[in-house]
Amino acid sequence: MATLTTPIDPLLVKQITSGKDKVELSRVDYEPGSLIHKRARALYKLGSGGRAHQYAALWSPHDDVSGLDKGWELAAPYATRHHLINLLLKEQTRAHHDLNNYQELYDRIGNFLTTIRGEIKKTQPFHDNEETRRLTGIPHLRKLAFKFLPKDRIAGEPESEAEFVKEYSILQNLRHQNIPGFVEAVRSPTGIGYFADLVDGRTIEEIIDESEDWWRKPANGPARTHLPPEVVLAITTQFYDTLAYLHKRKIYYPDIQQGNIMLGFDGLVNLIDFGFADEITPGKTTLESGGANEDFMPREIIMHLQEKGGNSKKYGHEILPGHDIPLHTGSNIGSTATLTYLLMCNAYPFTGDTFPRLRDAIMNKTPTDPRQLNSDYSKDEVEEIYTKPARKEVEKRPTAPEMAYVSRSLLEKRLAKKGMQKKSPEQVLQEFMLPPFEQRALTYASPELNIPPRPIQTASRKKSTPFRKTQAPTLTS
Repeated sequence: MATLTTPIDPLLVKQITSGKDKVELSRVDYEPGSLIHKRARALYKLGSGGRAHQYAALWSPHDDVSGLDKGWELAAPYATRHHLINLLLKEQTRAHHDLNNYQELYDRIGNFLTTIRGEIKKTQPFHDNEETRRLTGIPHLRKLAFKFLPKDRIAGEPESEAEFVKEYSILQNLRHQNIPGFVEAVRSPTGIGYFADLVDGRTIEEIIDESEDWWRKPANGPARTHLPPEVVLAITTQFYDTLAYLHKRKIYYPDIQQGNIMLGFDGLVNLIDFGFADEITPGKTTLESGGANEDFMPREIIMHLQEKGGNSKKYGHEILPGHDIPLHTGSNIGSTATLTYLLMCNAYPFTGDTFPRLRDAIMNKTPTDPRQLNSDYSKDEVEEIYTKPARKEVEKRPTAPEMAYVSRSLLEKRLAKKGMQKKSPEQVLQEFMLPPFEQRALTYASPELNIPPRPIQTASRKKSTPFRKTQAPTLTS
């Protein structure tokens, strides 16, 4: 079957975006192929956060217009389709929230997605730097993430510029294998932005989605309902090691949650989105924010918060009048304990359908013993990787280096007990992530494979989709 070598048909785009049945797509600052600046061209939009927008981009360290032009010409068939798929998926997710009123729109978008997915499988994909360099023959060309804060957003929220600069200034000074590397910041008449490494992999949120059959129903081996303990321990080992590095560099990371951690196909656990990161400066004792996701907030943080506007709506909070959020690196340990529980049990230790109920559960209730939900773990393992780091007294929790050591030791014992050779956490996760990596390669090599007619919805708050799982954003707001 011939490879598609042309960008998406503009008549199809017009059909989607015009007429009485048009689909209203989200804002795009940089259309595919447009110059971000003299060393970078936009490939496609990855997504949007509260303020900023994220794009995949081709980037050159040199003022090499010809190299960018050649790279774009080759990437255009893949990038233009990927761009429209991402925009359509966002609108379909919105329609899915209210199918009683938007079922027709949901189905119409689904039909468009089926067409474009069928085409993109016939293109040459630009998944990572290796493929980019191989396909273009340009050794210095890179595929990066570009996070952009528009000028109009800055005008409406003047504080957003300083917060955005703080975000990339923190990232600029970090050098760790589990943190996407900062490349450069740029300013333009339309806003400010920065480039960073783009992780090729999937977020934990996507991996634990109940639709993910590649590890639940493996080709070789019994069906599973929970992640293998070796995988959980490999994740926690790397994650605690990353936290230890951040704490040593006097950085506090308040936004621990499943959507901000990506497992790369190379076996690395990547901590992404530094929008809430804060510097631990001398004399600093309080935080400006407790984070974005209340499910992961430990007791000593959520006790100082209330529902925003008094509407009892979950996932909207503010600091109680007269209160301050205390700064303690042990709060990161408590949040990671919640993450560990989620990885072990496919459930949160505390739940509540409104903020007050969730707050009450975290403050006053005792979680279900993880072994009642997943018998794969011993009493000692649960004690070490959940009970101790989840202690309600923040001062009694272990440190990040201690938890990294404990996780690594338990992983080694697990492998030895199974009679398996000693492996690094990276090797364990690289083997775990091999099936989706191979399936992706096979899909592009054999475009006649069936393509799902609709994106699969997840039960989690942030919806994920099959296509986004093959290329998830590195940086989110």
